[in-house]
Formats: sequence, structure tokens, C-alpha cells
Amino acid sequence: MERDEAKTRGLALRAFLQSRLPVPGAGSVTALARKAGLRATTVSNWWSKGTVPDSASLRLLADALGVAQSELVAAYDGSAGRLWMLREPELEALLQRAAETAVRRVLAGDGGTEGSGAEGDSTSGPGAWPFAPETASPPGPPARGAGRVRR
Repeated sequence: MERDEAKTRGLALRAFLQSRLPVPGAGSVTALARKAGLRATTVSNWWSKGTVPDSASLRLLADALGVAQSELVAAYDGSAGRLWMLREPELEALLQRAAETAVRRVLAGDGGTEGSGAEGDSTSGPGAWPFAPETASPPGPPARGAGRVRR
């Protein structure tokens, strides 16, 4: 594994650890490392220098954190999915709004056709949802008797 990839994975693991804190006896990643019986520099080297954590260290950390070792491995190798660390309040608000808009559209059952968004919402209206089923078909009049398939 390349050092840059190991650093990136180490940062993902650090973010995972930080998202689970505080736990009794540890309010930071450094304190968690000490609680687990590891040197703080050993743990920080995973993301600062790209050293790869060994199984025994991950087991100690998992026990100190109160999670399964497989969760730490998944956070490190990326199989747990993407973990987004948002720092900008505007970006957080934008993503929250996008999620709420998507949920409204799904609940409305229209996949983003007219009238599915809130008033003044620039994401609503015809053509605003480019991946809607209606835009997947070629333009032109529908075949006679064609319509939506109901399940």
C-alpha cells in the first residue's frame, strides 16, 4: 500500500474514532490510545506518516472504544462507506437541504416532476431533476395507451 493511501485510510480511521468519542475515560483520540494501552504517537502515525495499524492495536482500540474490531477495520479499509467530515456550516446546510428535497420527492412519488419541491425551491419544477424516469425516455409523444406502470 502506498504511503498516501495509508495516510488517507488513517485519517478515515481517526474520523471514525472521533465520531465515537467521548467514552468513559477518554475524550480525545490521544486519551483513547492511552486508555487502550497504546502510545499516542503510534496511533497518530497512522494518519500523519502512513504507517499501517496492526491487528493487535486495532483490537485494543476497539475494546477501549466499546466497538467490534471489524468496525475499525471497515473504517480503515473504506468498506464502511464514505465518512464525510463537514467543517463549513454552509456546506452542511446545503447537504441537509438536498437530502430533505430528495426525501420530499420520494414521498411524493413523482421522482421530481412539477410541484414536488417547496415554493421558491430552485430544485423544483420541470427539468430540475435530470434523473427522473420521465427524462430517461426519448422525447416525443408517448405510444398509444402508454402510461405509468403501477406496482
